Amino acid sequence: MVSPDRHYPIDYFALQLNNIPGGTLIAVVSLIVLGALLSSWVFNRNEFHSSPTYVPVFLYALTASLFSLVTVNIPLLAANLFLLFGSAYLLDVFRQARVLDEYFRAGFWLGCAALTFPPYLSLALGLFLCIVFTRALHLREVGVAFMAFATPFILWLSWKFWFREWDYLFLFYKVITFDQITFSNTFDRWELFFISATGIALLLAVPRFFLLGDRSSNKARSVRSTFITLSLAVFLALGTGYLFSGFWMPEIVIVPFTFVGGYWFTNYRFSLFAPIVFYAWLALGVLLTLSAYHFLQ
Repeated sequence: MVSPDRHYPIDYFALQLNNIPGGTLIAVVSLIVLGALLSSWVFNRNEFHSSPTYVPVFLYALTASLFSLVTVNIPLLAANLFLLFGSAYLLDVFRQARVLDEYFRAGFWLGCAALTFPPYLSLALGLFLCIVFTRALHLREVGVAFMAFATPFILWLSWKFWFREWDYLFLFYKVITFDQITFSNTFDRWELFFISATGIALLLAVPRFFLLGDRSSNKARSVRSTFITLSLAVFLALGTGYLFSGFWMPEIVIVPFTFVGGYWFTNYRFSLFAPIVFYAWLALGVLLTLSAYHFLQ
């Protein structure tokens, strides 16, 4: 398992792991475990489901592990931790009189996510939309959130200035080539099947995510609207990453799929298709694993 060099700021440290026997594997496993635990904490803390559930832990760990067989993306796995922290504070905001503290913390953690994985700069738009849709527009709240979002970048620039690393002041690095890099020729057959199955399962899960049933409170609607808004910003990062880095990174779907798909699969008793979709997706994950270890052509 080797971490590719996309020339993101954190790749300097990620590439050092390639020189340590098993270093990249240990880092990936550790980040996946931490992300799974954090996703469960955020999911249950904000009561996405009527009772505590461990499906998000299982789904995050499984999804991140399977996508790591497609491509190892340590910056994304690390950024997902910051994304989950930031979303936890955003989901806390509802009708409080003062929310400057929550917005500052959310902006800071989302800024850390964007610095760690630069395509997540799209989270700045998601942060703004979450503030606007959740509460009446207050320029002070927006200003505090974006000041916090910029803080990690200011610290990063200060670090570069202190150590005189002026040759590495960039977030994106793209090699211009005449070769056509399409989504279909980037991945092999089983990888494309698994990626497509994940996208289809996510689309099928979205309607159920908004059907609140007995939890149709204003707070529940606010939580789901905020998360979907943030998820759209995450999906925007897919285009940002390809446009400025030249890489297709479908593993960006990990966090949205964990929450939206996790909610649908948790309510499998009320859906005829949820168990079928889940086991079909799981079967393709098994085939992807066999293909990755060359047991399947």
